[in-house]
Amino acid sequence: MRLSVPVLADTLQNLFSTCAEHFGRTTGLFRRRRQLTAAQLAQALVFGWIEDPDFALEELAEDLALSPQALHQRLNNDCAPAFFVALLQHALAQAINANNARSQLLGRFRAVYLEDCTYLSLPVTLTATGAEPSGAGLKLFIRWNVAGGQLDRLDVHRAHYSDRTARADAPPLEPGCLRLADGGFYDGAGLTADTRAGIWWVTRVPANASIRIGTGPRRPLSAVLTRLEQRDLDVVAGDKHPVRGRLLAWRVAPAVRRARRARLQKRCSKLSRVPSAAQVRMCGWTVLLTNLPRESFSPAEVLVLAKVRWQVELLIKRFKSQGGVNRTRGHLAGRVQCELYAKLLGCVVVLWGQLLSGAPLAGAGCWRRSKRVRRRAGPLRRALGNPHRLRRELRILRRTLRRLVRFPKFGGDEVSGVNSQRGVHRCPVPERRTRRSTSSRR
Repeated sequence: MRLSVPVLADTLQNLFSTCAEHFGRTTGLFRRRRQLTAAQLAQALVFGWIEDPDFALEELAEDLALSPQALHQRLNNDCAPAFFVALLQHALAQAINANNARSQLLGRFRAVYLEDCTYLSLPVTLTATGAEPSGAGLKLFIRWNVAGGQLDRLDVHRAHYSDRTARADAPPLEPGCLRLADGGFYDGAGLTADTRAGIWWVTRVPANASIRIGTGPRRPLSAVLTRLEQRDLDVVAGDKHPVRGRLLAWRVAPAVRRARRARLQKRCSKLSRVPSAAQVRMCGWTVLLTNLPRESFSPAEVLVLAKVRWQVELLIKRFKSQGGVNRTRGHLAGRVQCELYAKLLGCVVVLWGQLLSGAPLAGAGCWRRSKRVRRRAGPLRRALGNPHRLRRELRILRRTLRRLVRFPKFGGDEVSGVNSQRGVHRCPVPERRTRRSTSSRR
């Protein structure tokens, strides 16, 4: 559904009142009437950690008129994590999108999904089974529709899960969508299945992949690049699970090549490994594999789409830096799980608030917009009991956000402003009009 102030007000009101009370009963966390209700618990923790992710339970308990020991005991209940998981899943099912025009390039697809995984460190004192916290940490899988802003998946897995396994547990995409992911998700069998299902994709190619051009022999990718004259070819990539697609390659600037080699050396030194010769040679190239038709998408457009994937990296950075999803003061499993899922739910609420000023690629300043939403967490929480007051607070938030963002004209393609190094969209800033002096007016 398209986002507006009334829609967001009704969604927040329903999520943190009716749904919270319902899930409090169904999960068994609140079995009888008490001074503390499920809605009060959800509002205090979610909006409290939105305002400051480093709040201790003592500070949150003050808003609930409880002792820190009572709140600590409530969070260590076996049913408490299930309560916050149910709220998070219900929030993700809302399918909220920004209500403004999309770019011409992204508008060619039904949706543009960015996928990525990130590691969340947790206290080593925790031990559990399944997808619950363990001493090694957790892996968070994210699927985000960057065209409209909808956060589709936030799945928590054990740390040893591979990126491809985490994606396999998520529902499949619909035909006509575009999938953008990094090299950790590369899977020849999965890419072939996506092509058969009508799903478009753009991916990087592993350095050790083998390439076959036409009916020629298979050769390593690094060796093929040095002999290529044409940089847009139909190839068959992979040996065990071959996949057909377009191979596009660009040489990078010397400064970019040196920076990539430094990152590669640093990453391999952490793993006590030595980078291979193929990996070193591939640092001088940007190589993409896609099933997008050559007649509809030029190499430059494919490169722009590939750079859009960096937006999910920035989203994860905001989750960790501003949302604090990888920080906790707790040492017991129940309390840590409740804090993790409450902070993830808070990140969803913050993303909803940001969409009041437009889609993620509609203008610059996502980091600043996120900070402004978090600063308004206190007034929004106090207005949840009054629908008219909540709408007024959301309108104030929308005006605040729109003062930060200068929207580009949608006659062109706003995604073309994605920076080649960091992937940050930069909105064109109009020239300031100079004031004429008194003498010139005379």
